[in-house]
Amino acid sequence: MYMNHEQAEKIIFWTFGSLSSAGWGKLRSAFWFQIAGLLLILIQWRDVNLLSQGDDSARSLGLVPGRARVRLLLSASFVTAITVSVTGIIGFAGLMVPHVIRMISGPDHRSLLPLSVLGGALFLMLADMVGRVLLSPAELPVGVITSMLGAPYLLYILISRRRRGDFR
Repeated sequence: MYMNHEQAEKIIFWTFGSLSSAGWGKLRSAFWFQIAGLLLILIQWRDVNLLSQGDDSARSLGLVPGRARVRLLLSASFVTAITVSVTGIIGFAGLMVPHVIRMISGPDHRSLLPLSVLGGALFLMLADMVGRVLLSPAELPVGVITSMLGAPYLLYILISRRRRGDFR
């Protein structure tokens, strides 16, 4: 980074998370992998609903919790890796959006998962737009915007759970 300042700027933007380098070429290379990974997650909505009821309940309904968790972890890791390879590290979107969508749609993952995907895309587009307009003609990386919104939201979640005595 010290010897090549042009590359250093790209690396810094990648660590902040940015959509500025995303283009049709990157989209084409990642699109089908993303679709496959998202479909893998979406078809497991029943497993996620069962796991949210606890291992004993899930087991009594025929689910092997350990296997289901591994399948979900691998699917989510795959989608996350593809996304991060294109956009860089964009924090807090995966924390905030599903919580907000759950408040609106309820806990059923049949609707929560696809709505979270769409809500996350919308949130990211809005955060990117704010980052491009706020300091125009300069650009604020989208990860900075999501962090500015996400950090206070995380604190709100932690404080409200502590008050309720609900730490799972």
